[in-house]
Amino acid sequence: MRYLCHVPRRFKTGFREGTEAAPRKNVATALA
Repeated sequence: MRYLCHVPRRFKTGFREGTEAAPRKNVATALA
């Protein structure tokens, strides 16, 4: 998930939302 951290938060969230319905929890875990 390092590539996710490298990608900007906005871009990551945007493409994540398009891929999954509720990826906010995953993003929070990756950031934490």
